[in-house]
Amino acid sequence: RDILSFGTSGTYDFSEAEYSRRLLESHLENEGFLFSETRLDYREIDPRKGGAGQQGTPVSGISTFMVTEGYITEIRALHFEGMKHFSPDEIRDQLETQKYDFFGEGGYLQVQKFFVELQELQQRYRADGFHRHRYVGFNPTKGEYLRTRERKGPVDVFTFVSGGIGFTANKPRGENVIYMRVQMEEGPRSHLKTLTLAGCGNQCDELRKEMNWENGAPYSRSLLKGALRGAQSFYESSGFPTVSFDLACVAMGEDGDEEECDPETVIAEEVSLRLTVTPGPRVRVGEVFTTGNFRTRTPILIRDISQRGEYLSLEAVRESERKLRNLGVFNTVKVLPMGLEDKGDVTEVPILVEVEESSSQFLDFAIGFESLNRVDLSSSETGKM
Repeated sequence: RDILSFGTSGTYDFSEAEYSRRLLESHLENEGFLFSETRLDYREIDPRKGGAGQQGTPVSGISTFMVTEGYITEIRALHFEGMKHFSPDEIRDQLETQKYDFFGEGGYLQVQKFFVELQELQQRYRADGFHRHRYVGFNPTKGEYLRTRERKGPVDVFTFVSGGIGFTANKPRGENVIYMRVQMEEGPRSHLKTLTLAGCGNQCDELRKEMNWENGAPYSRSLLKGALRGAQSFYESSGFPTVSFDLACVAMGEDGDEEECDPETVIAEEVSLRLTVTPGPRVRVGEVFTTGNFRTRTPILIRDISQRGEYLSLEAVRESERKLRNLGVFNTVKVLPMGLEDKGDVTEVPILVEVEESSSQFLDFAIGFESLNRVDLSSSETGKM
């Protein structure tokens, strides 16, 4: 009953009953009863005549679900056709959907889980530059789930489709086993033709190394983001917290001419990028202030903070905040470089360490973590530290 949709939809008509039938069928499939049969007998009730001797009943229909579970169906084989970039054996080993192992567990198909695994596999392809990867051998739907059956000689061929993802399962008649097949077209792989760096002066070679993206490497949105994160980290860790980037993209169009493109959505076999860097002023750490540390000594609070005169590293700021938070004695921790948003060439900024101490714990260099109900607050050892 928890599977059916009547309790949440608030309606009770034939379309809702049919939707519940499909939910029940899908639930049984995911429990391993792949070829169970769920039939619906829906009968409308005339509210004027009532039903079962109850005139004026608010019930508009009676749904009877007739379920034949059958047997749990074992997976005997899982084939990937058209897979060249990845090793099919490697991919099979990484899936939760596995063929039946006499000495192991599982070995049956959970349809919705397998759809998710195929979607994740497609994302892996696209992250590696195969933007046109697609599954084939079926007619895509508009997003809805569809299962069809076709008899071919002694074998029943079941096709499972959800949107652009689909696969088939061959079931020999009279046997409770299936042979699964996933067909795909990898399509051409996109590559980074050239990456030109500008505005980085004598640091261009170091920047390119940190971006870790050479000419001729695969091109994808995830690889682009990784390279830009490397560039951002390179400057932010070197005292350039206000660095900015401008990215221009050129790719070969369908007519054979190069044209401008969106670097995040471009689909082309070769993509050329030009990254222009505006480093901004190089900033040093100024005075360090603390607030909220009524019981924790300031030297302990700022011991992992960059010292005055050092180049400001936003990575170091985030790391020092993480360390303070992991101590477990503060409700909140913020380490904030102040004034970076000010206009003009800011070359030194103060840092504010803002904490809210826990009501039951604080940090003491000598005695470590203590519960306040065990500490004499009048003692000089437990004052502001």
